[in-house]
Order: sequence, then structure tokens, then C-alpha cells
Amino acid sequence: MEGGEKARRQHSSIRVTEHPRSGDSVLQVPLDRWLVLCVGEGQCDVIEGCLEGMRAGETCEFTVRPHQQHLKMAPSDIHAAQFEMTGEERQTKSECFSLQLHSFTPGKESWQMLPAEKWTWVLSHKQRGSQRFVQGDIWGAMHSYCCAVKLLITLNGHTREKDGVPNADGSRDLETLTVNTETEAKSTHVQTEEEYRTIKAEVHSNLSLCQLKLGQPAKAKDSSIKATALDPANVKAWYRLGQACLQLEDFAEARQAFGKVLELQPGSASAQNALKQVNTKAKEFDNKLGKRLSKMFI
Repeated sequence: MEGGEKARRQHSSIRVTEHPRSGDSVLQVPLDRWLVLCVGEGQCDVIEGCLEGMRAGETCEFTVRPHQQHLKMAPSDIHAAQFEMTGEERQTKSECFSLQLHSFTPGKESWQMLPAEKWTWVLSHKQRGSQRFVQGDIWGAMHSYCCAVKLLITLNGHTREKDGVPNADGSRDLETLTVNTETEAKSTHVQTEEEYRTIKAEVHSNLSLCQLKLGQPAKAKDSSIKATALDPANVKAWYRLGQACLQLEDFAEARQAFGKVLELQPGSASAQNALKQVNTKAKEFDNKLGKRLSKMFI
């Protein structure tokens, strides 16, 4: 097994082993075979956690036990067909696996990459997240979007104007700016500030959708707020902000968010229905609150 971002990026002869993620197994990699794994892409957290502390040639043994909340999950796909046991049996059943690291190709830290390299990886993570979401792998999609966000943070101030002139961030001194200008000029593409803000808003918006799907409305609200701040015209971000606020029973903010959707897309049926739902939920909440308060004065 080999790992590292550099393996896929710079060595055309090395191809990462493609393996679909499954919601029914813990280990997201094929068993009893060698594979090329790009560490950091979230293919399998268990495997990556082991690899982080291993050297080439070492073997690691680990045990997989079913969690109380995930008794339906098998240790791996190969065990899924054989995993027809009662709840009590699953609680005590565990599987031991051996992982051998054949070789490792070191990747680059984010501070070692040129802005153009980071931008390429941002777009790659964003695309991978969309693919995983379509396949129903919400956790995997969220991981990919989080990777994109982390790199986007480091790209702040490394953009250019539409005429090609780099944007000078006040936190960067003249010498650093000169060096970065020279290296960025050699790169294939340096994103504009508008491109940067648009992509970052889309990633935050997509991340909020994943968080909504996973029952994390508070996090979804934070992600949506970041998306709307970066791109006030992002209709999807406003709608997801409204959904998150509705789940959190922040009815005033939900109305404001869905109202913004109607401003951007007049006549939107989904926004109109959402507003009706907000009003219904708010009325139910007020009625329940009124009943509770009335008991205090009896």
C-alpha cells in the first residue's frame, strides 16, 4: 500500500486504487490485495489513522468492533454477507486485521505548494465531494469539502485582479510579495478574487447540505452563513440557511433566509412552501410555549 498526495499528482505511472465507499462496512478498502491509497482523501479513516504512524515495510494489527449505534455495519464488505447475527452476538464479535505498508511517497505540506497547486487540489476535492454526494456517501463528501475549505483558507490573499495584477495582502511584506509574484507568474493559473470567493462560497454551501443530511443543523447554519457572506447571490446557500434555522427553531432567521431566496428568485415554489412551513412550526411552538407558561400561574 502506498500513500501520499504526490503519488497521484506527479507520477502518472502510479494510479490510486479506486474503490467505492460503502455505508454498510467499517473498512472502506478491498482486503487481501495491494492497493495505492492517497492519504488525506478520506477513503478510510481507520486505515489512514494506522498509516500515519507507520514506516515503509512495517505491519500494523488492529481490531474492529461494532459500536452500539452501528450494529448493522460489518467490519468489511467481504464480511457483510456473513454478518447475519443477533444484536448480542454483534456486540461481542470483533475482527482482527493486518495492514502492511509496502512503500510511501511523501506528499507536500500546504505551505510547500504554490497557489496554483493548491487551487488545483481545491477543485479536485470539490469535484470528489460532489461525486461522493451523488453516490450517497455523505460522510465522504463532507470530508472532501472540508479538505477544500482548509486549502482555501491558505489561499486568502493569493489572488489576482481581472487584469492579471496580484492582489497585495497587507499581511505580506514586500520581499514575500515579490517572491510569490515571480513564482505565481510561472504557474499555470492564479485565480481571481471573484473566482476565489465564488468557489469558497460553493464549497461552504455544499458542506452545509451535507451537514443538514447528517443531522447537524448548527454546523450547517454556520457553513451557510459563511457562504452567503462570500456570495450574497448564492440562492442555494440562503435556502440551506433557512432549512438549518428552521430545524434550530430560529424562525425569524429562517423567514429572513427564505425571504432572501424569494428576492433572488421571485416566485420560487420551494421558498414559498418553506415559508409556510416556518409559519406553521412557529405557531405550534408558540402554542406549546403558551401552554407551558399558563401552568405557572394556575
